[in-house]
Amino acid sequence: MVRIAERVRGSGVLGNCRRMYGWLGMAASPAVRRRTATILLALVVLSSGCSMLSGPLAFTASPASACDEALSSTGYTGELSRWENVSRTLEVGGQSRNVSFSNYVNSYAREGPDGEGGTESKGGFAVFTTPQAQAAGQSVNPVRNWSPREMVENLDSGLDEYGSLQDLQKEGTDEVTTLGTTATRTRFTATGARDGDPVDVFVEVVRVEHGGDYVVLGSVYEQSNTAERSRLDRLYRCIQHEGTNSTITGTAYPTSTTESSPTPDDPEELPTVTIEELNEDPERWTGERVRVRGTLHNNVVAQGEVDNSVLVENYSRVAQDRALPAEGTLPLDTVEVPPSERAEWSEGYRFELVGRVASSEDDNEETPEVELQIEEYDILGPSDYIRFVEVRNRIDPARFPELVYDRSECRFAVIMSGGINSANNHKRYWNDVRYTYKAMNGSFGLSDDQIFVHYFNGAGTGHATSVNGRTIVDDDASETAINDTFDTLESRVEDCGVNTELMVFTYNHGQTSDPEGKSLLGLSGDGSSLTPVELRTMFERVNEAGLDEGYVMMKQCYSGQFLNARNDQPNVDLMQRQGTSDPVVTAIGTAGKNGEVTYSTTGSDGVGPYGYHFVAALAGTYPNGTNVPMSVVDANGNGDISWKEAHDYSVAHERYAQGVTYNGNFYQEHPQFAGSTTEGPG
Repeated sequence: MVRIAERVRGSGVLGNCRRMYGWLGMAASPAVRRRTATILLALVVLSSGCSMLSGPLAFTASPASACDEALSSTGYTGELSRWENVSRTLEVGGQSRNVSFSNYVNSYAREGPDGEGGTESKGGFAVFTTPQAQAAGQSVNPVRNWSPREMVENLDSGLDEYGSLQDLQKEGTDEVTTLGTTATRTRFTATGARDGDPVDVFVEVVRVEHGGDYVVLGSVYEQSNTAERSRLDRLYRCIQHEGTNSTITGTAYPTSTTESSPTPDDPEELPTVTIEELNEDPERWTGERVRVRGTLHNNVVAQGEVDNSVLVENYSRVAQDRALPAEGTLPLDTVEVPPSERAEWSEGYRFELVGRVASSEDDNEETPEVELQIEEYDILGPSDYIRFVEVRNRIDPARFPELVYDRSECRFAVIMSGGINSANNHKRYWNDVRYTYKAMNGSFGLSDDQIFVHYFNGAGTGHATSVNGRTIVDDDASETAINDTFDTLESRVEDCGVNTELMVFTYNHGQTSDPEGKSLLGLSGDGSSLTPVELRTMFERVNEAGLDEGYVMMKQCYSGQFLNARNDQPNVDLMQRQGTSDPVVTAIGTAGKNGEVTYSTTGSDGVGPYGYHFVAALAGTYPNGTNVPMSVVDANGNGDISWKEAHDYSVAHERYAQGVTYNGNFYQEHPQFAGSTTEGPG
């Protein structure tokens, strides 16, 4: 049943030669800490004529509204429903005519807890209809020529919720289907204020022609509330407008026009939910058949099955070297992929999936509680973000770099990457590990028993763990296994006696959950971690055994704390530059500073840029065979590559160190270095 709001006539008459501005507005309710996102859209009418020479023309729109089913499922409620009347003197057929427009506006808002015992707005949505108004063979309603920016620039300057919106920037467009029409929706970013603090918001607008009217839809929500857009999408797709039978297109909430009801498996009956909604209320959704959208990550379809894959809400988080938020991640159960479509089941591609929600079998607390058993899928195309972070230099899996350094039986390397769990064990970490292994084996001439590789849950897990048919993974990345390796190194260093060197390379995720504020290196799926104190203790053991030089390169988020964790306490990091203890390594380079997120490239060829360029500087070559001339890296010209020179080369060549702007967002990391500026292995 089409819901028709009660008509409340209002006045909106303007005098000659004036302009009435439309707006997207928010009105706050009088309740304490209660904020309401009320959105109003009104008509802008422009005129060049200023005299009234003949009789009036009148045009009336048909009210449009969001359907009850979508409102119920999203939590949005009506805030305003009324007529807006506007009169104007316009040139029509060569004559000045008084033209009146009866427009209709419905606005809706959703509220949620504000964390302080009250409520606050979570988003707003508006449906505005204005007549197309044909007279003397021409349209007299200039709304048809509005640009998206003109729609948004008419925001009410007196917003109670966000104040006056500043820095309006167009972010992009997408397509949305509403009232049987697929139209271009434009998205803007803006900055407002709440309680004196800046708030970043999205504003979206779209206009369609339907039933003799222009129907303008608009929404406002905070950028930090990524789940809100999915809720608003349901409203966009579920609009009722007089004069139509089928009022909904491409939505899970149809309005029936017959007595019969759709079958339970009718796709139009499926609720469309976000990944975050599934994880917020697993009991509600377990066992239900749903439709969900997201971006594919960690896909493996070589055998025609999805294996170890997840759907993520926000693909840009994949580029960060910290664990994906469980609430934005959805593990996928196996589905058969036809050979003809395997190439399209690609990392970074967006999908719409239909399936049944099941409880996750993984009890790890950092793993989502539900998974999706896929029944149907639709490939929507590549994410914009994947094109931004694509790798410049591809990896040649068969190539080993040539020997550059003199061989030494007393030089060792430890390469570690934990992965945390299957959803977070990104393919790039295996790329980092195998590339570093090749540099140690090829350029440095280290044998397999001089290279200790700790990867995820051990050999044969995560991704292919062999190089040219050789299994290079020695053990998992648990704290126990790494301690065992340092036990072995103690003995090997003691046996060598002199000229001993140890290089440690860490990839994977960093964490900041340690109660003492120290950074953690997330290891394998058992929840283990490695703190600066623990790694320092391991180095102290090999130092006591006679280690001459120790070098560390770290790629993970928050890695800067390993060289500068707690200056007020001794023995908590590897350098203690301003503390009371001595450094336990010769030099250390990290991708970011203390407390900073670091970034990587994504996709099947993704890498960590800081480590990628750092190792290339040491090895004299990139994974694809591109040479790195000694003269470019050897800044002091002494014929040797120091750890500092490798660090400086990486900083000069990796994009994130320089800072990258994409879609209005700025991404940057600040690599750190401590220790000897002249010494290096080899």
